[in-house]
Amino acid sequence: MKLTEAAIARIAPGPSGEVVVRDSQLTGFAVRVRRKADGSLSHSFWVIYQERTHGKRRTIKVTIGQWKDPWTAAAARSEASRLLEARARGERVVNAKKARKASRTIRDLADGFGADHLPSVKPSTAKDYTHLLTNKILPVFSDHKVEEVTRGEIRDWHLSMRKTPYSANRSLAVLSKMFTYSMEREWRADNPATGVKKFPEKKREEWIDEHDLPAFKSALSQRTGPYSEAIRFLAVSGWRLSEALSLRWASVDLKRQIASLDDTKTGAQVRSLSSDAATIIDRQPSRSGYVFHLRSPHAPLCRKNLREELQEVCRSAGIEPITIHGLRHTAATWSAISGANTMELREAFGWRTSAMAERYVERAETLARKGAERAANAINLFDRETCEVREFQKN
Repeated sequence: MKLTEAAIARIAPGPSGEVVVRDSQLTGFAVRVRRKADGSLSHSFWVIYQERTHGKRRTIKVTIGQWKDPWTAAAARSEASRLLEARARGERVVNAKKARKASRTIRDLADGFGADHLPSVKPSTAKDYTHLLTNKILPVFSDHKVEEVTRGEIRDWHLSMRKTPYSANRSLAVLSKMFTYSMEREWRADNPATGVKKFPEKKREEWIDEHDLPAFKSALSQRTGPYSEAIRFLAVSGWRLSEALSLRWASVDLKRQIASLDDTKTGAQVRSLSSDAATIIDRQPSRSGYVFHLRSPHAPLCRKNLREELQEVCRSAGIEPITIHGLRHTAATWSAISGANTMELREAFGWRTSAMAERYVERAETLARKGAERAANAINLFDRETCEVREFQKN
């Protein structure tokens, strides 16, 4: 029987539930029809040939693939002919699935990961992943075969970024997700990124305290333009940089003093605006497009230029330079010192859980205790020779 579409459709397995039918024109080309547990039929194209090993003959079966998904009878016949010709030349015969699997590179993996995974995450997360793929992962691993990447190679790559531990750890996390994806697609049986030790990350605790705050405010008051306005807003609101730069007029309700944010680190939120934050928004020159923008309301501010503006403010104030995120720490710390509780902080700053808010409450309590001890030491009611903060332990 010549294996055509019509002929294959007529094949039915016998009592054993399985039958192998060989093609009458191409020796070695066959189809196996098997009845599955649910009663449906599975059709697999094979190449079958004899091979002598250590004086013994054995039958070799190489799977081409499933009928219709993706192989038609004609395409399977062509692939079988190619494999049989390769065997005749003495070459190693590998089925198409294994050949594709062995030839897949990290760039192929990145393309598949980007197409299947990135649409399911937030736009800001997808942007971060794309940046790390483009700048950290593909420049090193692009042409590496997926199956051949070793844990040692990944460890060496990660160690090469030791000067930027935060970026190194995020890059490692993305690469690990990619290999997990490759396991789901059966491109690889394991994840070589598993077990690579991440760098310790210092918690970013920088903030502008009571000593530096007056100088900072004075220096900021001397600055003009959209970048200084954005810094003022970040200082009084404690918003994340991405939230402030992406804020549009369509999302702002100044009468109710709220802003609707579609994409934050913890999802869509409605954020309350303080009177000062609302005032800063209200005095911006446009009422369409981005709230903080350059000449055109449809052109958002440049992150790099904003950071440089903040560094210039710090230099003018004569204080240690602070990052944009340090403004968020500053706002949260002063909010806690002023008496905000955990739930108020969580809602105001958009954290998913109360854990982060509790850090600032604890910091405020520590600062308050230190302040109380300073007052007691200054008065020195008991005429102690040395004045120092004492730690009291509960019995």
